[in-house]
Amino acid sequence: MPFPVPRVDPVDQDMLVEIGADLRRRRLEAMLTQRQLEELTLVDQTTISRVENGQISTFRLHRYARLRAGIDGRLGEIRRR
Repeated sequence: MPFPVPRVDPVDQDMLVEIGADLRRRRLEAMLTQRQLEELTLVDQTTISRVENGQISTFRLHRYARLRAGIDGRLGEIRRR
């Protein structure tokens, strides 16, 4: 029997969409593909895509932290060049 998908409050959904848009903007600024970010962070590319599109209802803070660390590390490299 499949697990039910939790319902997300509309305010929370808006926040998830904003977080995803921010991650996408930062990833692109860092000149990373989703696959490259997956390699840096070990967060599955499918999950990255779902986060960026606001299509994930449960998003653990440690995943967000790993994604941001991977992106921010790459941005630091670019800025030092």
